[in-house]
Amino acid sequence: MNARTEGAAEEFIRSLLADTAIIATTRSLEPDLFDEIRGIAEGAGLPEAKVIAFNLMDEQWWFRAASDPAPGCSVLALSGPARDRASDPLRQYPIVGQNMDLPAFMLGSQVMLRVIPDDAPEALVLTSAGLIGLTGANRVGVAVCVNALLMLTHSRTGLPVAVIVRGILKQRSARDAIAYASGMPHASGQQYLIAGWDESAGLECSASDVVRWTSSDDHFMAHTNHPLASTSIDQNALHALRQQGALTSSTARLEFLSREGSNVTGLTDVKRLLADRTVPICVSPSSLKASATFGSIAIDVTAPPRVEVCLGRPDTVPWSEATWTRP
Repeated sequence: MNARTEGAAEEFIRSLLADTAIIATTRSLEPDLFDEIRGIAEGAGLPEAKVIAFNLMDEQWWFRAASDPAPGCSVLALSGPARDRASDPLRQYPIVGQNMDLPAFMLGSQVMLRVIPDDAPEALVLTSAGLIGLTGANRVGVAVCVNALLMLTHSRTGLPVAVIVRGILKQRSARDAIAYASGMPHASGQQYLIAGWDESAGLECSASDVVRWTSSDDHFMAHTNHPLASTSIDQNALHALRQQGALTSSTARLEFLSREGSNVTGLTDVKRLLADRTVPICVSPSSLKASATFGSIAIDVTAPPRVEVCLGRPDTVPWSEATWTRP
């Protein structure tokens, strides 16, 4: 980084933090997560403002109103009777999975966190080094996957996406997690697919409202990067996304996942879809789009969940199982 680009980055960080109240909201509503972000900066020997700004990744996308094509993510979920669980044969155990597509410069920073709070369940969290969370599951059986919805209204006073993800994973049931996400003020347009043994729901969240979306298929749900239910649209952002071709990609990915959903019966099928290169669901960077599939996660939401993760593109990088502190 040369002095000119470093100076521009520092000015952007100052503007992001000075012109929004997102950090004040985080400090007020989720002080432990705010302290965790500060602790990352202290432990890494980095400027606190820089690490805080990095944890506002989704918020940066609307704050800077960038003309670069936005990254996209593909999420899917299925429900069905418990498989090979004779002790509880009638309970519904969902499976969820997603590709997390992010700017290509983040490749190589993939990590899996094991978070062990004093007052919340242990959690396994897929993220980038320095970022408190992207997606994951907790030990008691709450999982969350996400899609950026940049055309929805945003707020300079809401909670950032990374904080809401971790807040969801502090909850002890999916019902509580759904209530938490529904009751928080949202800085960014985002879809949160929350799954648990007691309930599953997809929430399209904006600065204006939280709307629950449904699928026409009782067995399978899929979501990409355009709203299926919310009408809280920022027209300027929508116009920019159309110009970028982002909606064309999002629609194609959703149509593919919806079409293939009837063939999905378990984790193996979820991972197969996430590795698709025809649409593609699994994305590599190009001259037209400087983003790529950063990592993938597939979660069988038992208690504790079985969490499989791919720290890279699932068409080239092997999957591994993330483990809990004890059986």
